[in-house]
Amino acid sequence: MTKKKILNIIFVFLGLLFFLFFWEISSRIYNSNSVFPSFIESLMNLVNLLKGFKMTIKNFRKIDDAIITAGGVSTKEINPKTMESKIMKGLYFA
Repeated sequence: MTKKKILNIIFVFLGLLFFLFFWEISSRIYNSNSVFPSFIESLMNLVNLLKGFKMTIKNFRKIDDAIITAGGVSTKEINPKTMESKIMKGLYFA
């Protein structure tokens, strides 16, 4: 297994942990008032919580260390005329 594949697996795992963390936070908030919301309502509340998540930047790196992209989507998987994914119809990239 290549280093890139291992890093991709780690990033997917970290993303899942991040999602589960916010899911747990939102479920604790909405279960505390003893009214169990529907799944869709709970999911929408989680989406709003994630959209409002803010982080404070504490440190910057030098401009010489700037990174434009790390990873990303292969251009072979995108239709260059429409920017639509060739793998998942209806998914567009900017």
